[in-house]
Amino acid sequence: MLGSRAALPLLALVSLVAPTTASAQSFTVDDASSAAVADVADGAVAWLDLDGDGDPDLAVTGLDASGARRGEVYRNDGGTLVLDAPNSAVVPDVSDGDLAVADYDMDGDPDLVLTGIDGAGARYGEAYRNDGGLLVRDAESSDNIDNVSGGGLSWGDLDADGDLDLALGGRTSDAPGSAVGYVYKNYRGRLGGPQYRTDLQNWRLYEGDLEWADYDGDGDPDLAIAGLGYSGNRPGRFRVLGAVV
Repeated sequence: MLGSRAALPLLALVSLVAPTTASAQSFTVDDASSAAVADVADGAVAWLDLDGDGDPDLAVTGLDASGARRGEVYRNDGGTLVLDAPNSAVVPDVSDGDLAVADYDMDGDPDLVLTGIDGAGARYGEAYRNDGGLLVRDAESSDNIDNVSGGGLSWGDLDADGDLDLALGGRTSDAPGSAVGYVYKNYRGRLGGPQYRTDLQNWRLYEGDLEWADYDGDGDPDLAIAGLGYSGNRPGRFRVLGAVV
C-alpha cells in the first residue's frame, strides 16, 4: 500500500536467475539496461528484433516523472540496452496507448503499430514498417487506423488468408461515446479501413486490452476483451467474442 507517497514512473529490466532447487526461481534487476531506459507510467513496451541480429530490441512509450510523454527505441547491444536515436526520432512521444509487433507486410522482419496520446492531446494510430532495421511510417496503413488512446492492440489472422489482421480498441476523443472497437483487414501487407466493425457486436473498448487466441479449438482465432464499455459506466466488463469472417 502506497499510503500518501506519490507513485513514480518506473521501468526496470529483470533477468531470470537459474534456480538452485527444483522449485526456486528468482529475478534480478539489470541495472545497466534499466538505467538506460526511460522510467515511464501509463505506458507500453514491446520487444522486436529490429536489426535482425538475433536478439530482441525494445520499444517504449509512456509518461515520465516530469510529465513529458516519451516514445523511444533501445537497441540490444550484447545484452545491454542502449538508446537507438534514429528509430526513437520516428516514434511519437505518447502515453496511454499500446504497442503491437508483427511482420504484417510479410517481408521477414518485425513491424510495429502504435496508439496513444501526445502532450498536445493529439491521438495516434500509426503503423511502421521495418526497412533494414529502420522504422518507416507506413502512410497508407496509418491513414486507415483510427487514432485512439486508452485501449489495446492485438494481431490475429481473422479471415484465415495467411496474413495478420489488427484488432484495436480505444477512445477517439474525450467525448462520451467516443470509444471504438475495430478489426482492420490486412490486404497482403497493407492495413485497410475497419473491415469488421466490432461495435456492431455490442462492444467498444477503452482503458483495457484485447487478445486473440483459438480458445474453442475450432481452428480460427477468437477475441477476448476486457475494459470499460462504450457507455463508460461498466468497469470490469469482459466478453469473449468468436471470430466473424
